[in-house]
Amino acid sequence: MKVSISTESLQKLSTPALIFLVPEGALDDLPPEIRALLPKAALVSFRAKLSETLVVYPSRGSIERLVLVGLGDGKGSLAKLELFRRAVGTVARGLVKQGVTDLALYLGGLLGPDYVREAAVVAMLAPYRFSRHQKKKEDADKDIRSLVLVAPGEQSVQSLKAELTRAAILADAVRIARDLVNAPSNELTPTKLAEAAQQAAKGVNGLSATILGRSALIKGKFGALLAVARGSHEEPQLITLEYQPESKVNGQRSKVPTIVLVGKGVTFDTGGINLKPSQAMGDMHMDMAGGAAVIAAVRAAALLKLPLRVIGIVPATENMPSGTALKPGDILTSRSGQTIEVLDTDAEGRLILADGLDYAGEFQPDLIVDLATLTGAALVALGEDRAAIIGNDQEAIEAVRVAGDVTGELVWPLPLDDDYRAHVKSDVADVKNLGKGRQAGVISGAAFLEKFVPKDTPWVHIDLAGPALRSEPGPYWPKGGSGWGVRLLVEFLRSQTH
Repeated sequence: MKVSISTESLQKLSTPALIFLVPEGALDDLPPEIRALLPKAALVSFRAKLSETLVVYPSRGSIERLVLVGLGDGKGSLAKLELFRRAVGTVARGLVKQGVTDLALYLGGLLGPDYVREAAVVAMLAPYRFSRHQKKKEDADKDIRSLVLVAPGEQSVQSLKAELTRAAILADAVRIARDLVNAPSNELTPTKLAEAAQQAAKGVNGLSATILGRSALIKGKFGALLAVARGSHEEPQLITLEYQPESKVNGQRSKVPTIVLVGKGVTFDTGGINLKPSQAMGDMHMDMAGGAAVIAAVRAAALLKLPLRVIGIVPATENMPSGTALKPGDILTSRSGQTIEVLDTDAEGRLILADGLDYAGEFQPDLIVDLATLTGAALVALGEDRAAIIGNDQEAIEAVRVAGDVTGELVWPLPLDDDYRAHVKSDVADVKNLGKGRQAGVISGAAFLEKFVPKDTPWVHIDLAGPALRSEPGPYWPKGGSGWGVRLLVEFLRSQTH
């Protein structure tokens, strides 16, 4: 999609559709250029309620249609920037369905860099559909070809153009994650996920990919990851993406913080011997959404040249039942040397993350953030609109929460103390992989993971089981894999450079 900025008046603009966003109660303050395009009676019934739309066809000029979109009164719980994103996404998606693929957006008084960036990001993401397996695609392949951001009289165009570059990187990263999450498991095996990570790193300065297969994992004593992989004929993979910024001082590489992102990469989850119900299994190709977000976010961080060392670790496997599969009651030895009593083979994500978190210590991180579709309990507790967040460092938790507020990818903090840690104490091993039945499932999952975080390392766990896979399309996200977490991670990483 081509995105550009125009500082000229609307009289010189030629476009099939001009979008203008109107806060409720601001109809009397419409810019003269917009008001000149409206017939006298056009605003009789339009009140600019949230997502209310009015389409008019100006009788003069080269603007074929003017689309007024309401932003509401701003008194709800959604942030102003999120209302903007949803309004832009709603109208962009609607126009594309009508075959209008060249759009203009009048920014009016919203000339800040955040609005320029988010307008471009949403326009790139709103029409997305996963359609590559459909023979009859028709509307499925329609996308926005061009977007003109109209900022009349604006002088600081260069700073706005920088935001467009950032927007393109972010949108591309989200699309990568969406494609990975939506891919069926017969197409996206652990090996193919590893190849996708290598492709993501290809040609990006400072970014490299390392893949460990079964023999290397055996040599490295990744006992928990290998145990989950035993039931499948597909070979497990440990994916590592490493971004090292090029910044140097006096010829020496400057010291920068190291942040490790660990993502769950179960490319299909049957539940193993503890088999899932059949109606819940068809979507389980999405159980690598955390890994997809990590791969895409590390690529974006490298393309944005963030002054951080960012490591992405994705333990990848299938979780299948077979004669060689992990069994309830088995006791494993993890990479850390800690033993794990397996009470439920469907609590496999925490097993592979245990080895991933321990391996993260090899990079001497200043902070570890893990993302995982870890528990159905997170979906039950928070639905599809928020992810759960837990950790051992309140400052880092708050920084992630603020990043979520900025991007609209919201998180909700949950507690973790010794009472909850007791839920994963085992009578026969160092730790067990299941808590107290239906009690505090999200927290007990985090309590298990905490056991494998390198000593004295700040750590944040994000359970994105709800927003990773959307049951219905929204203003700028599709039904299915949402790419949730990519923008959150990148914004959080940016916040750590200030």
